[in-house]
Amino acid sequence: MPVETVKIYREVELHADSAGAATFAWLTEMPGSNMLVRHTASFNTDATTPGETAINIRFKGEVKGKLAAYRLTGTAKLYALRVRFRYLGDNTPWQWGNWPIEQTAAVYQDFALPMPGVSKAREWVNLAVDEI
Repeated sequence: MPVETVKIYREVELHADSAGAATFAWLTEMPGSNMLVRHTASFNTDATTPGETAINIRFKGEVKGKLAAYRLTGTAKLYALRVRFRYLGDNTPWQWGNWPIEQTAAVYQDFALPMPGVSKAREWVNLAVDEI
């Protein structure tokens, strides 16, 4: 989410459901100019509270940046994400901002490999590039 001014990020609130261990990572481009992981946290809602659960993650120290992104790994479904921040160099109070999330389709399924209609038998094919 690009912004025009530098923000200081304090914490995030996830509404998520995991089917095991999951890891949340917060990335910014400051200090420096490369998007790097500035904070990580692990959670497992399946072991504590099955279903959608609010998870608060407080950052250690100051996490600054004009650009920010998150990475979620593991088996988890993210429903909502809020970020607590304030603008650097301004005496504005801390505020919550909603983070846009692409919605996952409600119904998804695995597909079989190999694909139906494709022969399981392997056969060698001589291509023109193979002949020297």
